[in-house]
Amino acid sequence: MSLEEVERELVRLDVEQNCNLDPVFPEVRIDQYISLVNWGKEKSAYDRKMKKISSRKTRLLSRKQELEAVMFDQKKTILYIHRGNNIICLRDHHNITNVTCNIKTVDGKREQINAQFCNRCKKFFISQTSYERYRKKMNLIPVKFQFVDKNGRFSKFVNNSQECSPLFLAGYNVSKRNNLSVRERTDLLKFILNHEIMDKHEIIGYLQYFIALNRLKPNFSSAIQKWEDDLEFVEEYNMDEQPHIEVDEIRPYGSKA
Repeated sequence: MSLEEVERELVRLDVEQNCNLDPVFPEVRIDQYISLVNWGKEKSAYDRKMKKISSRKTRLLSRKQELEAVMFDQKKTILYIHRGNNIICLRDHHNITNVTCNIKTVDGKREQINAQFCNRCKKFFISQTSYERYRKKMNLIPVKFQFVDKNGRFSKFVNNSQECSPLFLAGYNVSKRNNLSVRERTDLLKFILNHEIMDKHEIIGYLQYFIALNRLKPNFSSAIQKWEDDLEFVEEYNMDEQPHIEVDEIRPYGSKA
């Protein structure tokens, strides 16, 4: 059963449970045997039915917890990418469930990605081959991607290289080969920001890093200009909605007043 079906069945059982009233003990003298027998039969049937409903609800609640545990949240969940079988979950034969990740794309469409969920590590992952196939199909995939580390583990360390950055993995690119337009790049950046896939300061940090890393490299002037344009766009995005403060003085960090 899907999560939606489980929730519907739980509602139905609640209604059924509330509509069935516990038989009232008959207001008769204790020697009126027939009335007591009839009440006893009704009470036994009622108790059996309530026990059956309660047992069913317990199983459904357990199933609901299992389904919610593997729900893919596009805003919060990291979808890890592994190369070959270099991931601890496959290598150590963990209990793995195949899951369907429902995602919303930049142009408003609904797409699905087949991924795996490790019931031991509580992580979602996908092979690099599958990632590249979906990337070719969708071009822009606004999901928080991250490679597992070289040991196939879910490290908190994020490789800052452009090819391994969450921005690049989501489809952001300034190369001439991909040739994303200004509109395509800013639409992706807006989607990532609006859907809280990455924070504003995270995107700014990556763009500043790309600029600093490649500024002195030959043939990178076009890429640097795009990064700088996108950096300006991100820095100024939704500034009116941010808290406003008054600055009286600016001085180097660490200097004495």
